[in-house]
Amino acid sequence: PDFATQFLLCLDNVIDVVRAAGGGTEHIVKLVAFVTDLDKYRSSQQAIGDGWRARMGSYYPAMSLVKVAGLIEPGALVEIEGVAILPMEDAR
Repeated sequence: PDFATQFLLCLDNVIDVVRAAGGGTEHIVKLVAFVTDLDKYRSSQQAIGDGWRARMGSYYPAMSLVKVAGLIEPGALVEIEGVAILPMEDAR
C-alpha cells in the first residue's frame, strides 16, 4: 500500500491494542512514528491528517517522527510505537 495507507493501518493497530486493554484513543499519550522516507511522509500529510481526524478527532498526543534506514518487514514504509496510560479500575 501507499504511505498514507500504511501509516493509518499502523495507527489503527495501536488504537486496537489500546481498546483491547480497556482504553480509548484519549488514553494514548505518546506516539513514535518510524519512517523510511520523509518525502513520502510530507507528500501524504493531507491523507494522513484526514485519516487521523477520523480516528482521533482533535486529540493529538505527544508525537515524534524518526527517519530510519529500514524496517524489519519488507516493503514497510512506517511503523508506529505507542504509549497509553489506562484508567485504573475502581478499587472499592
